[in-house]
Amino acid sequence: MLRATRQMQKWLRTHQKKFLGFLAVFLMAIWLPGATVQYLFSDKPAGVVLGQPVTPAEFNDVANRWRRWRGLLMGDRGADIRRDFVWRQIVLVKQAEAAGVVVTDAEVNERMERIEMLGLDFRKQQLSDAAVRKTLHESLLVEKLRSSLGEAVKVTTDEAWQRYARDNEQVKIKYLVLRAADLLAQTTATESEVEACYEQHKDAFRDEAEGKIGYKEPERVKVEYIMAKYDDLAKRVSVTDAELRDYYEKNKDAKYQAEEPKKPETPKDAKPEAKATEPAKPEAPKAAKAEGKAEAGKADGKAEAKSATPDKPETPKPPVYKPFESVKAEIGETLRRQKAEAEAVNLMNKVDQQIGDELDKPKRTPFAEIAKSSGLSHAVTPFFSAAEAAKIIGGAPDFADMALARDKEDPSRIMDSTAGKFIFQALDKQPAGAPLLTDIRERVEKDVKEDKALRRAVEVAKECQERMKAKSFDEGVKWAQAQVKAAASPKDGGLKTGETDFFKRPSLFSGQSFRPIPELGGNRPNVAAEAFKLTGPEIGLAVEERGEKACYLIQVAARKGATEEEFKKEKQPYMSRLLMQKRGNLLAEWEEGLYKDTVKADPDFRPRF
Repeated sequence: MLRATRQMQKWLRTHQKKFLGFLAVFLMAIWLPGATVQYLFSDKPAGVVLGQPVTPAEFNDVANRWRRWRGLLMGDRGADIRRDFVWRQIVLVKQAEAAGVVVTDAEVNERMERIEMLGLDFRKQQLSDAAVRKTLHESLLVEKLRSSLGEAVKVTTDEAWQRYARDNEQVKIKYLVLRAADLLAQTTATESEVEACYEQHKDAFRDEAEGKIGYKEPERVKVEYIMAKYDDLAKRVSVTDAELRDYYEKNKDAKYQAEEPKKPETPKDAKPEAKATEPAKPEAPKAAKAEGKAEAGKADGKAEAKSATPDKPETPKPPVYKPFESVKAEIGETLRRQKAEAEAVNLMNKVDQQIGDELDKPKRTPFAEIAKSSGLSHAVTPFFSAAEAAKIIGGAPDFADMALARDKEDPSRIMDSTAGKFIFQALDKQPAGAPLLTDIRERVEKDVKEDKALRRAVEVAKECQERMKAKSFDEGVKWAQAQVKAAASPKDGGLKTGETDFFKRPSLFSGQSFRPIPELGGNRPNVAAEAFKLTGPEIGLAVEERGEKACYLIQVAARKGATEEEFKKEKQPYMSRLLMQKRGNLLAEWEEGLYKDTVKADPDFRPRF
C-alpha cells in the first residue's frame, strides 16, 4: 500500500500541470450543471434580509467579490471571510438603500481613480471593472449610512469634562506586599494535593501572564530540511560591469535621481554685507533710489518675459542622477540577490525532482546527502510547536501548519522563507497532552504550594487589614512583619512596603485590564482598581494572580484631580477621540442588533466561495 502511494506521488509530481488541468475540466463538467440548476434556478432562498429573500446567486456574488476585494487590499488572494461577514454586508447595503442613501457615478469614479493612483491591479484578483465598481458602490452606501447615523451622536463639553476628569484623576498609595513566595517556607504539599492539582489542570494550557495553571503541552514536531539560502548563493554568483551599468541605465529614472540641493533662504529684510576691502558707498538720494527701482523693475520684467511667456512655458531642467560609481555597490547587492533567488529556484527544483523520483524506492537518499551533493544547507530541528515555528524558519507562514499536518518522512513542496527556499520532512512527532505526573512532579508541587501560600497570604492580609483599621497602617505593617519569617523575603528580612508615585485608573489593552505601577514590579490592575474605590483613609485589599502572585494592603496617600486648565489645552483632540469612541460603540451596537433582528439565514444553505 505504501509503495502504491509513493508511486502515485511520483506520478503526480511528474504530471502535475496536466493532471490539474484535466481535474479542473472534469470538476466543471460534473459540478456546473448541478450547481447551476440548484443555485441559480432553485426557488429556495439562501436567507431573508429585511423581509426580502436573498438568492444563492446574490449571496455568492457578494461573497466572491468581497473576498477578492479584501485580498486585493490585504495582499492575499485567499482573504478569509466568514459567512456572517457576507450577511452583514448584505443587510447594511439593503438598509442603506431603504433609508434613501444615494451614491453617484462621480463618487464611484473618484474611488476608482484612487485605486489606480495606489497602483492596485484588481485584474490580478480576477475582478472585472464592473465588479470593482459594484463593490465600491456598496462600500460607499454603507459608509454614508454609518456617517449619517454617526452624525446624530454628539458630545457636550460637560460630558467631555466629566470623562476627562475621571480618566485623569491620579492617586498615590502606601502599600504592604504579602507575596506568596514570602510564605512558601511555611507551606507544604501532600501527595493527594499534588495528584488532585495535576488531574484538575492536566487538560489546560498554562498561561503565566494570566496566572493560569496548566500542564497540557501543545503538539510538537521535529523536522529536517534542505534550504537554498539566498545569502550563501549570493556569495557564489558574479556580476559583470556591463550588467551593473545596464541595470543603472534602466532604473536611474526611478531609483537614482539626485536631490537638488536646497538654496539657503535669504531674509527679505537682509542687506548684502559690504566687502571688507571696499569702502562703504554713500547712500543715494531718494529720487535716485526711486529711479533705480523703476529701472530694475523694467529689467526684471524684460527678463521674466524672456524666460517664460504664456506661449512659451519655461523649459524644465533635465534630471540629475547620482553618479554610477556612488551606487555601484548597491546595484551589485541587488543583482546578486536577484541571481541568488533565481539560482535557488533552479537548485530546489532539481532537489524536488530527485526526491520525487525516489518516493517509490525502498531506500531513499538521505536529505543530508542530497543537500551536500547540491551545495545546499541541511538542518535537523529540535521539537517545536506551532507558536515556536517562526523561530525555526522565519517568513514561512504555512510552515507550522504543514509541519504538524504531514506524516513522517513525507517530503513537502518547495516553500519560501525569508532566508531562502526549502523542502522539509517530519522526522518525529509529540502529540498534544500533559506529561506524566512523575515527569513534572516538582512543577505541580510548586503550583500547589504557591496556591496555598497565596491563600495564606490573603488570610494574613485580612487580619492585618483589621489591625490597620483599629490602629494605623504602620502598626499593621509591624504586625505582618512579625507573622512572616520567610527566607524569600527581601534582604532586610522584612516585607516589601513603601509608597508609589501617582498613577491613573486601569485601562483596557487587548481586552484585558492594564495599569503598570513601577514600584510594585509591573502591571497591577487590581491594585489600581482597588485604590480608586477608596474615598478616604480606609484600607484596601487587592490580590494579583497575574505575574507575581501577591496580596496588597493599600491606603491612599494623596489624590490629584484633573484641572480645567489642562482640559482646555486638550479639549479639542480629547472631544474628538471621545466622539469617535462614542460613535463607534453606538454603530457596533446598532449593527449587531440589525443583524440579529433582520437576517434569517437558511442553515442548510452551502455557499460557493
